[in-house]
Amino acid sequence: MLFALLFVPLVSAAPQGYGPGVPVGKGAVRYTNGEGLASAMDVVNCRTDFTVGVLDSMIDRVPEASVLSDNVEELDADTAQLQGYTDAGDVDGFKTYLRATYEPHLRDAKQEVLEVRRTANLSNDTRTELRSDYGALRTQYDGCNFNGLKRAAQAKVDSYDRFLDKAEERANNLSAKGVETSGLLGLISDARSQIVGPLQSALAAADNSSDVKDAFGQYCLFNGCPEGMNFHFAAKYELEKLDAILDAVDENATAAGLGDDVAAIQGYIDSAQSALDAAGTSQFNDKGVWNDIRDASNGLKDLLAALRSS
Repeated sequence: MLFALLFVPLVSAAPQGYGPGVPVGKGAVRYTNGEGLASAMDVVNCRTDFTVGVLDSMIDRVPEASVLSDNVEELDADTAQLQGYTDAGDVDGFKTYLRATYEPHLRDAKQEVLEVRRTANLSNDTRTELRSDYGALRTQYDGCNFNGLKRAAQAKVDSYDRFLDKAEERANNLSAKGVETSGLLGLISDARSQIVGPLQSALAAADNSSDVKDAFGQYCLFNGCPEGMNFHFAAKYELEKLDAILDAVDENATAAGLGDDVAAIQGYIDSAQSALDAAGTSQFNDKGVWNDIRDASNGLKDLLAALRSS
């Protein structure tokens, strides 16, 4: 068993992109890794179609609004660029361009529309026509945005399911090496019942975009919900795994005179566990937790090597 444990990856990589992810609009849903990139692009298309529709309405009905054509060209070019990042699966490129270019251009377009409305001599009939156009565009946008967010939501749930499936597979591999894994399997079950299940139910009951955003912000498998329930699965899983492996070798290590090493490793595990317990389901800066986890992992790796050579 000791030989087999030497080849166990003691710390899986902390999941990247499962926190803030890709933001699309103030207060909007944030997408995880590459899983929701296509859905993020759907939301971008909704916003572009709506904004360009408003601009075109102004251009068609207000002579002074011809200057808005430049804004239309900018947004069309930005959307094409973001689609290119999406097709390439380039999350970082998408995020950077979205924040640095696309969203500022959206804000500029809004300000330009307001300026035209403020300075142009609009008749009552023109104002009525513009309001009618806007109402139709807004209805179309609300439906488009809702469907896009729902697709993003399902992508998030699917990514959680796949992550937990992989965690279960790793737990079963540990069990085959003689490690007690009931704690790991119980943790996976809790994550499904406390996060994945409720998130799926909340999304199924969502009637509008606000409901979808609320669900996104309410249930996070990792540490990504500023005001919702954070399960901190990755950190909990690694601690449970390290503790289980340490329990499996504790007796042999103590007999080999390595009791101090065991105590040191247990100290790192306990320190990280205390921080997690203090956080509860709140979001927190988990850098210290992961430092303790990595220290415990390195210590356990050295311990296993010492036992193997003894």
